[in-house]
Amino acid sequence: MRDSDRSQPILSADDFLLRPWAVEDASWYVESRDEEVFAWTTERRDLTVEETEEGIRRANSGSDAVCCAIADRRSGQLLGNIALAFREDNRKSAEIMYWLAPWARGRGIATKAVMMLCTWAFDALELERVTLQTHAGNVRSQLVAQRAGFQRLEDQDGSGSAADHLWFVRMSDRGTAL
Repeated sequence: MRDSDRSQPILSADDFLLRPWAVEDASWYVESRDEEVFAWTTERRDLTVEETEEGIRRANSGSDAVCCAIADRRSGQLLGNIALAFREDNRKSAEIMYWLAPWARGRGIATKAVMMLCTWAFDALELERVTLQTHAGNVRSQLVAQRAGFQRLEDQDGSGSAADHLWFVRMSDRGTAL
């Protein structure tokens, strides 16, 4: 698959959809992040609307990631962010990342969105593997990974000791063995 084949999808579920971010969404993106988002992600607290607008433009025209807004299907209200970042050294593999606004949590949206984007990536992009990283203390995100069909990998260093982050993987039907 060519990098130019990677486009920002529009994917629909019963109650929400994944769509490309629009520049007009930048204020929402900046304002909807809360302490939980900052605790578990690499989101910058000082991110500006202008930086976000530029990031949306880059994401929608680039080939190194697929970035989508999670929106209520009926009202269009934005609910969160989800992205697949492709690995430079292995274009058949990507890492999935997501966060939800406070009012969208606890409804299964993250799990469904992760499943939906993974299915699309395996089918449309022919990815073989999607990874998901969580902080060791982020139990909610670990449950999302498990419910979305991911398997936990052993600690990256093989030591068996508790790590700051946990890694999960989901393979496509045509993916290679772990």
